[in-house]
Amino acid sequence: MVFASPLFLSIYMPILCICYACAPLRLRNAVLLLACVVFYGAGAGEFFFLLVGLTLLTVILGRFAYQNRLVSAGAIVVNLAPLVYYKYSTFLGHIVLDIQGVAYDPLAKGLLPLGISFYTFHAISYIVDVYTGRISADKHGFRYGLYLFLFPHLIAGPIVRYREIERQFADSARAIRVASVSSGMQIFLIGLSKKLLIGDHAAGIADRVFTQTVPLTSATAWIGVFAYTMQIYFDFSGYSDMAIGLAKMFGFRFPRNFRRPYSAQSLTDFWRRWHISLSRWLRDYVYIPLGGNRRGTARTYLNLWLIFFVCGLWHGANYTFVVWGIGHGMLMVIERLGWWRPRAWWGQLATFGWVMLMWVPFRADSMSIAIDVWSAMAGMGQGIADWHTLTLLDPRSLCILMFAGLVTMMPQHWFVGIQGWFHRHQTVRAGGIALLAVLSLMQLISQGFTPFIYANF
Repeated sequence: MVFASPLFLSIYMPILCICYACAPLRLRNAVLLLACVVFYGAGAGEFFFLLVGLTLLTVILGRFAYQNRLVSAGAIVVNLAPLVYYKYSTFLGHIVLDIQGVAYDPLAKGLLPLGISFYTFHAISYIVDVYTGRISADKHGFRYGLYLFLFPHLIAGPIVRYREIERQFADSARAIRVASVSSGMQIFLIGLSKKLLIGDHAAGIADRVFTQTVPLTSATAWIGVFAYTMQIYFDFSGYSDMAIGLAKMFGFRFPRNFRRPYSAQSLTDFWRRWHISLSRWLRDYVYIPLGGNRRGTARTYLNLWLIFFVCGLWHGANYTFVVWGIGHGMLMVIERLGWWRPRAWWGQLATFGWVMLMWVPFRADSMSIAIDVWSAMAGMGQGIADWHTLTLLDPRSLCILMFAGLVTMMPQHWFVGIQGWFHRHQTVRAGGIALLAVLSLMQLISQGFTPFIYANF
């Protein structure tokens, strides 16, 4: 079950809202936990019991984790073991076969438990924070269970730390407020429209290029990569908006996950704006424990490169994700060294260009496909352009991509000015959101939806 599906929008969500609103205040957490269990169980199948088992083990070990390095390490290993087994065992086997020179199917993948990367990081942050004394362990397990199963962030984030919402678990802290429900619904609808009206449309263009159902000319390669650049932003930021909006409707305040990343004027700035919750997690639970910038210049650069290597592997068990992570880590080190100091408008264009190039291996199913796309972008493909370019860029597609590019890359003061205007004219804002909701539902009914990209991680 996903947020953009008819089942969620027409059945699950209305029933949950009615039951939650009608339940006594002291029972609302129980109603929400039951709904979250149903939500995950409907999509995870047999892996549901894996998450239940991990939750129980983490609660038990968490009670003894404070200042106990052995128990804390054991709890982290327990939570990492399924991730390594399900996500990386096949990849490790491929590496061994590559070393031996044995042929295999590079696209062969095992079945991955739903949301495993996200709930593993949630569990690790909980254990580490208990160990360091930042939070107290949940001895009874109810609040931790609700935290881990909380359906808005369970499948694809944002990565919310237990201590960020610990006080919000109190029933009295989450009394239903019309303003919060209204604001949350607006955020949800904006995210839904980003996903259905832009992300899914851009996906159709990008998929044709990366599956090479159209010849890889320079024009089609650049159009396909730009389309994927828009797709992954509007798909993932749309999901994050929907998650934040849903959480707000139930009284939870999740941290912001995106802050106009394509307007960044350097790669360092980009990673302060893109998937913010992951960047913060890697900084606090990988970079700083490795020594951060406290152990000399060389160690700082090594640590910086390592967190992007980990970031790449976290996204997927494939050489393509490793290359993506290493590429970002390499340029981050170059920026830190001062060899490359982008700024102003040309810095934004250069950063956006690099991010686009790095999305190629992120999207490609194999490095051979990524190299083909890069080659075509460099003019070494099947010519400059052909009639297939016109089939990719029909008038509607052209308008959608141009609008997406304008919204994501316009100067910050323009964006703030437009945003401020809509906030001052609430009637126009409400009418615009209502129109987006209608268009999104029409899109959903007529063409359905594609799965969220990050649900695969």
